[in-house]
Amino acid sequence: MSLLELLPKPLLEDFLRDRWLPVVGAGFSKNAHHPLGHPMPDWRELADGLTAQLDGYEPQDPVDALSAYAEEYGRSRLIEKLGELLLIRDVKPGAAHLAFADVAFDLVLTTNFDFLLEQAYAAVGQSCRPLLSEAQLPQSPPERQAQLLKLHGDLNHPNEMVATEEDFDTFLAQRPLMATFTANLLITRTPVLIGYSFDDPDTRALWALIQSRIGKLRRRAYALKIDATDTEVERFRRRGVNVVNLPGQDYGRAFTELFEELQVAYNRDLGRTSRPTDDEVAAQLVLPAEEPSRLCFCSVPRSLLSWYRREIFPVIEEAGYVPVTPEEVVSPDGNVLATTRALLARAALALIDGATYNAAFELRMALAHMEPQQVIAVVDKQQPLPSSMGSVKVGDGMAVVGRDENLLADPEIFREEIASRLGRSIVPQLAQPRRLLKQGHFDAALVMAFSALEQRLTKAIEPVVPERPPSIGRLIDAAAERGLVSPDERAQFRYWQVLRNSAVHQGADIAADQAREAVRGIEAVLKRLDSRRA
Repeated sequence: MSLLELLPKPLLEDFLRDRWLPVVGAGFSKNAHHPLGHPMPDWRELADGLTAQLDGYEPQDPVDALSAYAEEYGRSRLIEKLGELLLIRDVKPGAAHLAFADVAFDLVLTTNFDFLLEQAYAAVGQSCRPLLSEAQLPQSPPERQAQLLKLHGDLNHPNEMVATEEDFDTFLAQRPLMATFTANLLITRTPVLIGYSFDDPDTRALWALIQSRIGKLRRRAYALKIDATDTEVERFRRRGVNVVNLPGQDYGRAFTELFEELQVAYNRDLGRTSRPTDDEVAAQLVLPAEEPSRLCFCSVPRSLLSWYRREIFPVIEEAGYVPVTPEEVVSPDGNVLATTRALLARAALALIDGATYNAAFELRMALAHMEPQQVIAVVDKQQPLPSSMGSVKVGDGMAVVGRDENLLADPEIFREEIASRLGRSIVPQLAQPRRLLKQGHFDAALVMAFSALEQRLTKAIEPVVPERPPSIGRLIDAAAERGLVSPDERAQFRYWQVLRNSAVHQGADIAADQAREAVRGIEAVLKRLDSRRA
């Protein structure tokens, strides 16, 4: 059974539309890996480690334990002891952390003091920006970089840490902008608690304030739990949080499977939740996520985008690929990070120009999800590996194409170099419509049948169609004028084209009988064209 089936449909829908606010607590750190097998402590176990040195003092709760330790031995010693108990020097992110980072949330809230999330993002080829102080809030977030809101600070920033009673008591007064920013996130997004108990006084105060001001209109919060008891479910319910109870004895494996399934679902749904501006890009995104596409992910400087479209994109198209940039796939919420990640997962090739601001990030992400042979890096000939890519190790087989200063005035050499690199790649074949029909992907079967028809008609009648590239409608008209299709077939194609366009651009579902009829009709014409050619 898929774990996604256990998620309430509105919660899954919020995920696909990038409305989640993951709230990561100490419980999630138990997924971490230690070379000697030492387990990471959760919030209460951390307090127990401090209590053991308090000579008979019995704390009421974890915050009381941290406060008593700081009072007895000083705040500096508390910070040192926390680092020791959290195994900071040796612990590494586990599989669940890596799967979480690979989902490409644009903003994550955590109360953890450790650095496991930062390490996980780096390990999967993504970049994150820790957000700890109010001075960082006015800065515009980078488009392709996740923001990690560390509400309680971390061990590298002891002045920002919220650990003792005094810290929690003064949080709202001393950090009002951070509190307002966090409250806005809790209001506008769907909070999803991951390894988080909701016991912290500051977040509970913010949540209570939201409930008192908004009441029944507040967004529903959810907690992802593994085999939660009735008592735990009831405790969360009293606080206005619904529990999603996931089965499994292995905490890390359950979360790993869930996040992997979520990423697959996002990649699969990209064609429906986004609105690509290019028809062929939209058609490729209708394909099931497991089917190979002909997309070529292109990351180029905005100042050169029109030049690339004129000089290089036709070369990519002639090689059999469909060029696409993240900006062309407009997500409703503008999460360029998630769109970039999903496009790279669906693409057959990636072409990344080192002059872009995001070049290093996108190159790392591409190499994390593609073979080196599928990646083309464009660099300045005077600086073979620019500073923007300085942290990237060029793997065996990755093509590196140099460009010089007269690129715009004399693009021929550069164009030939790109064409040469593309010529060494194997273009994925079109998915077979019959196979897609058997799998129940009726919209994809119809779209792929039209793609096959378009390719075949383009070869058959290209000399009489001046439009480059010709539209499928124009191709059908030209084919009818040459007697390659009958008037009845022409009318039928027009009807099927309307169905195809509604599937590509509106996400409409195609009925099984309609898809089968269209595939049979198009295949009949393709066979006739092939027999005439023979």
